[in-house]
Amino acid sequence: MNTETATKKVVGYVRVSTTEQAQSGLSIEAQTHAITEYAARVNLAPPEILVEAESGKNLTGRPILTAILADMQAGEVATLIVWRQDRAFRNTIDALVAAREFQRSGCQLLSVTDAIDLDTPDGELIYTFKAALGQYERRQIALRTKVALEAAKRRGTKVGRTPIGFTRLSKTAFEPNNTIEAVRQIQALSAAGRSTRAIATTLNEQGIQAPAGGIWRHSTVAYILKSPAYTEVTA
Repeated sequence: MNTETATKKVVGYVRVSTTEQAQSGLSIEAQTHAITEYAARVNLAPPEILVEAESGKNLTGRPILTAILADMQAGEVATLIVWRQDRAFRNTIDALVAAREFQRSGCQLLSVTDAIDLDTPDGELIYTFKAALGQYERRQIALRTKVALEAAKRRGTKVGRTPIGFTRLSKTAFEPNNTIEAVRQIQALSAAGRSTRAIATTLNEQGIQAPAGGIWRHSTVAYILKSPAYTEVTA
């Protein structure tokens, strides 16, 4: 590390919403631990952890990340570490704009779970592809959820509350958040023959918070398995 780089800081960016705390792998504590451990593993200085809670879909709704990028442009940040690429950028445009700024400033973007290398054409291609794929998957899930809920309403099924694993954007539009992984796990365990009580016990043993806090109950698991809102969600 040269003298100039040594004077710059290493930043760990953690993004999580209240609903995403239901998925243990995305908790503030888990992301912080993973980022700190990763920094030590690649011989970087202990990172300054900055947390973005209840963040928006793009950079305009992310004051913490916006401030980090401003510090990066001012030459104050040597490395930005995230748990996963989509923790920082949730749409393709933001990802591409940020990539150009990383390249101009010389700041290194690292991910605990993704191999990111913006210094090579192949690395930039993979970064761009992941950003586009992530946006595509979120929009597809949101569309399937909307269609499933509208179909349920036409059949006379009452669908009142926001489905677990989603954020309500409007009366009929929903966007998946990363608690959808808990829903996928419930469906996988059910497909493997586990009862709703056994699934609830497994989730509690893994430390995954229930959507309303506290522990998982078999009735919540049963609701997810029976609700038409989830019929197409994880297809």
